[in-house]
Order: sequence, then structure tokens, then C-alpha cells
Amino acid sequence: MDSILKTLPFLTDLLDALSSYIFVFDKDVRIVYCNQSASHFTDKDSKVNFQKLCGEALNCVNSQGDGLVCGQTPFCEECVLRKCITTTFDGKKSKHVKANLKVIRDELVSEAILDVSTLPFNHGDKCYVVAIIDDTSEINELRSLLPICAWCKKIRDDQDYWHRLEDYLKDNMNVGLSHGICPECKAKVQAKIKKAPS
Repeated sequence: MDSILKTLPFLTDLLDALSSYIFVFDKDVRIVYCNQSASHFTDKDSKVNFQKLCGEALNCVNSQGDGLVCGQTPFCEECVLRKCITTTFDGKKSKHVKANLKVIRDELVSEAILDVSTLPFNHGDKCYVVAIIDDTSEINELRSLLPICAWCKKIRDDQDYWHRLEDYLKDNMNVGLSHGICPECKAKVQAKIKKAPS
């Protein structure tokens, strides 16, 4: 694979110009190529990633540590990214999934929210899967911020309409609320009732 890309500098430059993380995996879910953006995501040079297993290169928490190998831990069976790659190999069809992956970045565990597309392709007598991955963690974090009125607690939607908190949660997140009273508010209400003239 590497020799093919060396003979096609235009293609290598094109893939390196993309902001998406591009990985090419072999049947063992080992990396046979990654673009420059993928190298930034993994904090490793693309040559360091060569022939590494998926979780090892991506710094998956489940493949870090003594004796832990990507694909052989109890968590690997449920790994959405690994499943996507292996089912693309098995079914010879492209797939698109969203995946949450716990990774180690700057020596801290964080959750990467990934948008993953996989496509199978053959070269010569070998089958590969190209994975195009976008880290949407920051976008999802920004989307999770709701503009709320500091006074009445109504929430503003994307069309600049203001909704009661209960209505917004019910309509947009399928969340119902039950009402109760917290101990602090209960004490305040009881104090007001005691002070009220009879």
C-alpha cells in the first residue's frame, strides 16, 4: 500500500489535505495507511501507526496497559468502530455509524464522538477497508448547550422562539418531567406560610 502511494504523490497530497481522518485497514484491522490528519488525531506519525491495530493507534483505553491487545479484550466485541470495520469486510458493503470511543489524550481519558464511514475495496488479490472518521466531539458539546432565560427559565430554540422548559424537553428530547419540591424550596415556602397573616 505504501509503495502505491509513493508512486502517486498527487493522491497522497490530496488525502493529506483532507481534514477527515483517513485510515486504511487490512483484514486483521491493522493500519496500512493513514493521512496526516489521522496522524494528528493519534498523536503519532503515520509511519508509527503503520501495522498497528486500530485501538492501539487510536489510544483506545481498552487496549492500553500490560497484556491488553486491541481485539482481544472483553470490550472489543462491543466496539462500534471495530464492528463497523469487520462487518464492512464481511459484507463487502459500505457502512456509516456514530461511535463513542474512550481514548487517552494528553494522559487523560476522554470520550471521542466519531462519525465513521467505511468502504471496502480490493487491490490486487487483497481486500482493504478505508475508514473516513470525523471527530464530532466539539460540535456535539456545542449543540448540547441550551440558551435559557436567567429569569423565567424558558429555552430559546433555533428559530428564536422561547419555550417553557417542560415543553421544550418533551417536544425535543422526549423527556417528561414530574414535579416535586426540593428541601431548600420547601423550607422557604413553609417559612412564607408561617409568616403570612392568618
